Amino acid sequence: MVKKEFQRKLIYQMSPQEDSTLAALLLRPGPTLALQSARFKEDGEMVEKVGRIYIKTMHDNVIKPEQQEAMIKKWPPSQVHVLDSDHSPFFSAPFSLFGLLLKVAATSAGYK
Repeated sequence: MVKKEFQRKLIYQMSPQEDSTLAALLLRPGPTLALQSARFKEDGEMVEKVGRIYIKTMHDNVIKPEQQEAMIKKWPPSQVHVLDSDHSPFFSAPFSLFGLLLKVAATSAGYK
């Protein structure tokens, strides 16, 4: 979905060069139509068995912070967390992401 020459600048600008190079080799086209036509049930129609969280990525050039805020507002998750990362925190902030996922797992263990 992103041309090869723009991938580093848009997706991996904070990630180590070797990680972004490998990731670019592994990228495949995304399900554009599925993403464009995604619909979520209104409140009360579905009982969530697993709480949804949202991790905002503050330097995301793919999904800008204002777009992330709009998604949070439209489909409010049970928790919102913020990472100082690009679109790919598993490359640009792996230790912060790992710590956050551990925190979420520990605080969500009793969620039903």
